[in-house]
Parts: sequence; C-alpha cells; structure tokens
Amino acid sequence: NAADLEWHSGIVSQPNCTTTPMVMALAPIHRETPLKRVIVSTYQAVAGAGAAAVEGLAAESRAALEGRHEPSGTQKREIAFNAVPQIDLFAEDGYTKEEVKMANETRKILHDERIAVSATCVRIPAFFGHSMSVWAEFERPVEAAQARELIAAAPGVTATPLVVVDATKPAAEVRLAGAVLPERARLGSAGAAWPVLAHLLDRQAITHAAEMVGSADAALRLAVEYAKVRRQFGSPIGRFQGVKHRCAEMLCDIESARSLVYYAAWALDSAPEQVARYAAMAKALASEALDAAGEECVQIHGAIGYTWECHAHLFYKRGRQSYVWLGAPDEHYERVMGALEPRA
Repeated sequence: NAADLEWHSGIVSQPNCTTTPMVMALAPIHRETPLKRVIVSTYQAVAGAGAAAVEGLAAESRAALEGRHEPSGTQKREIAFNAVPQIDLFAEDGYTKEEVKMANETRKILHDERIAVSATCVRIPAFFGHSMSVWAEFERPVEAAQARELIAAAPGVTATPLVVVDATKPAAEVRLAGAVLPERARLGSAGAAWPVLAHLLDRQAITHAAEMVGSADAALRLAVEYAKVRRQFGSPIGRFQGVKHRCAEMLCDIESARSLVYYAAWALDSAPEQVARYAAMAKALASEALDAAGEECVQIHGAIGYTWECHAHLFYKRGRQSYVWLGAPDEHYERVMGALEPRA
C-alpha cells in the first residue's frame, strides 16, 4: 500500500510484527481475486515483548534445567518449555489486543473492511523469530502454483539470509524489486546522497566499534576468570608468564581501542571534521582487538574453549565476523592515510 504515502501526512506507524509478513504474502493474491476470510495462528518469540522477556526466558530455562522453579514475571505465565496462548490483554469479545490488531491492520492495509479475520496469537519459548500458519479464502479458487507465481512476481523488498560465521548476528542480502516511494522520500537531491550516507556509515562504524570493544572486554574477563581457577602443575595457569603476557596484551589492545571509540563518539558532536578519520581508526583497532581477544580466549581455555558448553567460541566467531563487517582494518587504515595525505 505504498500509494497511501501520497495522501498521508504525519507519522507512519509500523504495523504489527506478524501482520506485516502476512499481508505482504496475501496482497498479490488479493489484487488478483479479493480476499474473503483469514484464519491465522501465530507463534511469537519472546523478543516481541522486549529485552527483559529475552532475559527472563534465559533465566527460567537455566533454572528449569537445574531443577528449580523461578518464574521471571515477564510473561502472563512461565514461558520456559511452555506455550502461552495470550499476548497482551483480553478484550470483551474474547480476543486479545494482539489478535485484534492483526484483524484491524489487515483490513486497513488491504483497503477492505469486509475481510473476516480470526487470529490466535501464542507466545512460545524461542528467543527470536516469529512464525505463523495462515488459512485464507478468496472469492475465486486459487491453485497453489498460481499463488506462488503471484507472490514471486510481486514488487517489493526481498531478503535472502546469508551464511555467516557468527550465528548470533544473522545477516541477509536485501533487494528492492520495484519498490515504490514518493518523491519526498528520496535522500537528498539526485546524485547527491553520498555525503549523508557516508556520515551514517561513520556513525555505524563507531557504534559497531563500541560493541566490539565490549565483546573483547568480556572475552578478556572470561579468560582471566578461567586462568584463576584452572590449575596445572599444582598452580593456577594465571601465574604462568605465557598466560599473563597474553592477558596483558589483550588489555592493552582493548584499552587503546576503547580510547579511540570514545574520541570518535565525542567528535560526532564536537569535531565533525574529524569524524571520518577517527571512525575508521576506531573500527580498525576494535576489529583487531576483538579478533585477537576471541582467539586468545579460546587458547587460554584450551580444549574446553572449542566446546558448545564454553562461551569462548562465541567471542572467537564474533571477532572473525566483525573483522570484515563494515570493512576490514586494511580498508580503514587506507581511509586514515588518505585523509592525512597533503592535498595539492
């Protein structure tokens, strides 16, 4: 319903997180033969209720696996190893507010108040990612093959998941196929958007560098704690010079990267002419610091560092992926050198 942007003025709110993918699949068929009725069941991850709910599921799951009963209070019912058929409050008609939103927004987006919608929304013990089962009836019969062809040919945005090293940071290739936007949605004048995009990329590089510094610091703390309790030859391995030196080098790399991130973030507000150079420096050094910290964390843990039970491998994978994300260090060092070269 991109044409609605032409007449609408003001804030455009984001539709319900399950309504959006459902109507994107139904709209191409609806344009061919009007939609009459939808019966949908959604299975929604706890991330839809916010960060506290994600932490609550983790805490409840950990407690349950250890034989303890400790409800987190973030859901209507205990969510670990459970499915709760209630998202938000119940209305007088027996539907929850989440289910009512799905019905109302489906009719609004498809511009047809006659569409009958019955939704059942269930919260499931998954951290991220919603799914749904949709039964739809149209005014004329639609074969499955025809429906697939109509959906595949529909203009819009397609996202193809990418295979990545760090499964906790999923990524996708996004393509805009015939997506239509009004003239006022264009970023800057024709051919003049790059300065704005470059500034946004610099801001993203700084925030990503800050995340990497935090990850590297966590990897160092994990390694240090293990070095204190792991004993070899009758002594904690943290007393051995080879382990001490590795931890000390990690600390130096992390603190150097942290200082650059702080300065780059300060420059965003106070020295905009320096942002590009220090964003590149922060990203380059933070990439190297996390990559080294992840590898050293695994090495200090030894064989257990390669197992799923130990979190060391997560930092290693995060470091490997972040190293090239938004440009590898060599690319950013070239940007720094280019900024320092005297201009004729």
